Amino acid sequence: TPHVATINNGTYKEDIGITTFKVVCGDNGGYSIYAIGYSNNEYGNNKLLATVGNTLSPSFDILTGTALSGNVSNWAMKLIPVPSTFTPTIESDSNGSFSNYHIVPSTYTKVATFPSVTDDFQGSSFKSTYRAYVSPTQPAGSYVGRVRYTMVHPNDAVAPLARITLSDAYEKTGKTKVTVGDSSYYKLQDMTPEICNMTEVLDEPGQTELLDIRDNKVYWATKLQDGHCWMTQNLDLNLSTSTALTNQDTDLNTVASWTPMRSTINAVTNASTSGSITGWNNDYNTPYSVDAGDYYWKNLPFYASSICNQTIGGEPHQGCNYLVKTNNASWATYFSITPYADNGTHGHVGNYYNFSAAVASNSTTSYTASTFANPANNSPNSICPKGWRLPTITSAAPDYTQAGSKDEFSRLAYLYGNYTGNTSISNEGIEKAPLYYPRSGFVHSSILYGAGHSGHGWSSTVSTSTGAYDLGFVSGIVGPQGVGTDHRMYGFPVRCVAR
Repeated sequence: TPHVATINNGTYKEDIGITTFKVVCGDNGGYSIYAIGYSNNEYGNNKLLATVGNTLSPSFDILTGTALSGNVSNWAMKLIPVPSTFTPTIESDSNGSFSNYHIVPSTYTKVATFPSVTDDFQGSSFKSTYRAYVSPTQPAGSYVGRVRYTMVHPNDAVAPLARITLSDAYEKTGKTKVTVGDSSYYKLQDMTPEICNMTEVLDEPGQTELLDIRDNKVYWATKLQDGHCWMTQNLDLNLSTSTALTNQDTDLNTVASWTPMRSTINAVTNASTSGSITGWNNDYNTPYSVDAGDYYWKNLPFYASSICNQTIGGEPHQGCNYLVKTNNASWATYFSITPYADNGTHGHVGNYYNFSAAVASNSTTSYTASTFANPANNSPNSICPKGWRLPTITSAAPDYTQAGSKDEFSRLAYLYGNYTGNTSISNEGIEKAPLYYPRSGFVHSSILYGAGHSGHGWSSTVSTSTGAYDLGFVSGIVGPQGVGTDHRMYGFPVRCVAR
């Protein structure tokens, strides 16, 4: 049932219409009701879609939330049981009770239930209503959102399946799988905007493993709440001076192919007992990369400073160097040589690339000016698979609180970690499902630093002729717009997002 309300800027309105649901169940199995955001007829879309000046305006869409003040508009839902002989129970979850105003779920979530009874006939009712808060800066316009309710029977039946997963979308668009060993996978290189747009199941429930045809390595990927499809595992591609990457397998958009001028360094075989990785140089403009070996982050919310005491320039950077001190078991506190139970292969540390390697260039000397205000000027190429790219970091509108933001690490930190511009927030939202960023550290001055302490991820955004932007996080701090005057020489991991 459509509800209409007029709300002034800077205010909120409760009880925006009431819809009564009457449930009749002809046996004693009971029932459960599930809800999911369904704006624009898209399962999982829990936004109020904006039309401003007779034009659809995604940058002004209103997200779901329960705040009553501030600079971010939001909307919420509430369920009210109707007292009767068979009054249903309104459910709660980790975000609160649906009997209070509650965020609109992005996946099918149980919101009401009635258990099995001995009566031969059951009938019960509940009501739904909504609330919206409109910030002082929200433009005038029309905002439309929908919630879909589904009944399942009996009450303990499995939840309804949210519609199209990423794997389903590959299938529906006619893509074929490749068999490797005993398993078959869709290809990363077959990703298209159509596939990601078609995908309805968000986060971990919709994830699948995809094959990189360049080396037959397999990576987890899913569609996240920002509407983008992401790899949820660090890239592990080894570069070689004898192997050209082409625009048929790699994110090369201005050149047909790229042959790296340096091969990836195998840190396990090229490391001294003092911790130095032979062959690495702190270089701003030519590619260097390091293969860390197959290690998996254990996702522990702590680090031991007593065994992480290496420094750079007098500044402590917790070292926990597990690459070269394989005779020292201290790394095992944080990493495993087999997939760790809580993370699986999501936690693989992957490889480390300096900025030039990440953007697939043998010379980045032409990148001297900041692209922070205009990511369209970022490098058009990367070592991501074809159809994928490096994330962007930007100050350009819309900001990270709005759909369509190109400040992509900030957007994830906002959606999964309650980031509001203050870096002192919990890092758990970054490290746990569905993002799974490991604290894999970074390479600098031929040493791996910070493993077990900090995590990172390259963007394609330039800051200066020697600097670039990256994601960075440690315990209690998330920096989605990390930048340093010399960061381009650092070896950071790479995560790719679909084009």
